[in-house]
Amino acid sequence: MDKLKSRYSEHAFKGRRGFPVSMGASAIDKGPIGFGGENIVEMGTGAAGGFDAASASAGTPDAFDQNFPTSVYIHGTANYDGLRRIYNVRGGRYVQIFAKYVAEAFSGATQRVGYKAEVASEFSGFSFTGNAFAAGTLIVTNHSTKGSAFDNVLYSKYLGDVIGINHMFDPVRYLTPGDRIDVTIVGVAPTAGISLFVRKLK
Repeated sequence: MDKLKSRYSEHAFKGRRGFPVSMGASAIDKGPIGFGGENIVEMGTGAAGGFDAASASAGTPDAFDQNFPTSVYIHGTANYDGLRRIYNVRGGRYVQIFAKYVAEAFSGATQRVGYKAEVASEFSGFSFTGNAFAAGTLIVTNHSTKGSAFDNVLYSKYLGDVIGINHMFDPVRYLTPGDRIDVTIVGVAPTAGISLFVRKLK
């Protein structure tokens, strides 16, 4: 059975606000062609702050680190839902991602820390680093494809003065196709980095 498993993948997220972040309702903009023939698509948030690019030089074209890109999970759109690589962050509130451009105005869409299983997968755990936490709670939830009655809170911790968490599940948490891991940080305006560790089962 182990021979059929792929290696663990790390999906990294970096931001300066609690998650999720509400997206602006205005139509997105189409940029030049990015990697793999995709467009660089820009989408705003309702307020300054939100997700960062991997590099500290956000706001410049080199803010995308090809060796260790950061991600954002888009939820509640018609054309962009799913895990996306961040190319750049402009002006602290306009996130640029790689995607095929389709004109769309958003209503109720969010930028999140999350992962959706396309195939049966293992969610082994996560790491978290942050600062400026006076209060707030970190919550990791598995939203089941079976419906909300089967949603399961996998981890919850009041942060207080916590600046780092490394949590690996024992046993690992199995995800069926369509299950979605969602991480929320409520009650604070942090600077935070979060990595999710996932392995697809073939």
